Amino acid sequence: MKLNSWIYENISDEKTIQDLEKIAQDIQDEQYYLAGKNDGIMQVVSTMLQSHVPIRDIVKYTGLFVEEIEKLRDGK
Repeated sequence: MKLNSWIYENISDEKTIQDLEKIAQDIQDEQYYLAGKNDGIMQVVSTMLQSHVPIRDIVKYTGLFVEEIEKLRDGK
């Protein structure tokens, strides 16, 4: 069940509904932001791999785990 559906089915106070809708929107915005940030990091890592930057350096600069970088390198 989506949060907005739950809100309308279980809450009757208009102010509370507005507050919860705002929180739900903030959560969605944060999810979109993090997804975009992750896509950007993966693009940078891909470029670093194409430039033959050692994996240990990519780990150091991105904070990703070796396994994540190897999966990207191997196309998995």
